Formats: sequence, C-alpha cells, structure tokens
Amino acid sequence: MDADIAFKVLFRTRPRDLLGLTGDQGARVLSTRVPEVQQRARRPDFVLTLRRRGQVYLRHLEFQDHLRRGLVERTFAQNCMLSLQYRVPVVTTVILMQPPVPKRGLAYRVVLAGREMNVWHFEVVCLWEVDASRLLQGAPGALPLVAVAKDGDLGALRKAATRIRAEVPEEQRADLLATLCVLGERRYTRDALLRVLGREEMMQSSLVREMVEEMAEEMAEKMAEKSRAEGRAEGLVKGLVKGRAEGGLLANRDLCAVLVRRYHPALASRALRNIEACTDVKR
Repeated sequence: MDADIAFKVLFRTRPRDLLGLTGDQGARVLSTRVPEVQQRARRPDFVLTLRRRGQVYLRHLEFQDHLRRGLVERTFAQNCMLSLQYRVPVVTTVILMQPPVPKRGLAYRVVLAGREMNVWHFEVVCLWEVDASRLLQGAPGALPLVAVAKDGDLGALRKAATRIRAEVPEEQRADLLATLCVLGERRYTRDALLRVLGREEMMQSSLVREMVEEMAEEMAEKMAEKSRAEGRAEGLVKGLVKGRAEGGLLANRDLCAVLVRRYHPALASRALRNIEACTDVKR
C-alpha cells in the first residue's frame, strides 16, 4: 500500500513533533497547507511553512519508498517553482523508507563540458538508519516511524502504540495508530499488526477514510470504462467519493462494497446484496 497518504496524515496531525527529523528544530509551524505548484510540475507531497529566527521558509518534503528514476529532476522542478511562486527560501528533504542510499547524495547538477556549473543539494533522511529506541523516547508524533526504523520489531511497535494511547489526544490517536499500522505492513502481515495494535481505534482514522476514497476513485475510473452501458458507474463513484458520512467515516456499507469490488469481484453480485441488507454495524 502506498505510504504517501500515511506520511501526509502524520505530518498534518503532529508536524511539530517531526521537525527534528527534517532538521527544523526550534522552528514554529505556521502552516501545513500544501500549495498547488503552477505550470507543469506535479503537486508536492507535503510542504511546511516555518519560521525560525524571524525568517519564514518552506520545508518541501517528498516521501519515497525507494530511489526512483526521475526523482532528482522532479524534486528540483518543484523546489524551483515553490521558490519562484512564494519568494521565500525552500529547503527540500526526501524521506526514504528503503535502501539504497544515494551514492553521491541527492543533487541536481548542471554540467557543461565536464565542468559542474551549478548544483542544488537536497537533504535525505533514510528511515531504516534511524534507531527505533530513539524514536520511542522522543515526541509522540514521531512514534509511527518506529515501524520503518532500525530494530522496529513488533515489541517496539507495541511500545509505540502504548505511548500513543497514553499521550496523544483522542482526536489524533486514531490517525497515529493507523499510520503505525500502514508503515508496519512493509515488514509484517496485517493480521500480525492488528493483533499488536488493535483494530477498533484505527477504523476511526482519517487515514482510513482517505485511503478508501482514493481506492474508490481508482476503482470507479476502471468501472466507468468497463460499465458505461449500465449507466450506474458514475453515480456509484460520486456517492463513494462524496461519502455518506457517519461520524466522519464513509458509511460502513460503502466501505464494505468498495473492498468487495476491489478484492473479491467474483463474489460481488452475491456479497453486495448481503451488504445492502445488513443492519448490524459490527457485523
């Protein structure tokens, strides 16, 4: 599962707790609104507006599972567009979850006739090199990163979950626990994680809602292409994406229907009838 949404929810929920990870200790978080970058560059993963020693600047974050071709060029383009558009310094950090480490660091270089004319350096955080024990002793907002840190075993995840439940306000707790679970799926099965972390609280997370909505949009596009003749795909998509909200979550029936269509299409015709007829929320 793509961890981008998990990181976005984490940085949006507890940005101040994560400033040590990006080297922004002592800065004041002014905004977590991710701006639209004009022209052709795609939307950045995340942007923090910070003030330190009286100066406002942007911390541009890119979340990557591993190094990918085109990352440097894309990151450079976004950095430049943010700088030109907002007229403040922009510092870029790429957060990597898996090896390898960039051999020469991460930088966009302009070379003419073998001579390096200009170079833009981007900071890199390798999460697998961060000690889980250090995270467990730090700010609670960084505890979900234990799942991808060095020595982040199930025991460490259990300790992280215990601290989150003890120290994080109720309105933020579900998002941090869900992020811990999503990131942990890179090392452990979901069943193993749910035995350690529990299920009930995580289902109240905005992370779950965002993932379901993204899944619904993706599924709906495919359905619309294959089922235009039925005339129902577009209406189903709009209903799922808008979400019939119950306490901030998509209705349980909608969530179940999305998962059945996504993962068990062969059973959909029978299962969807049962889902629609069910009135037991827990079931």
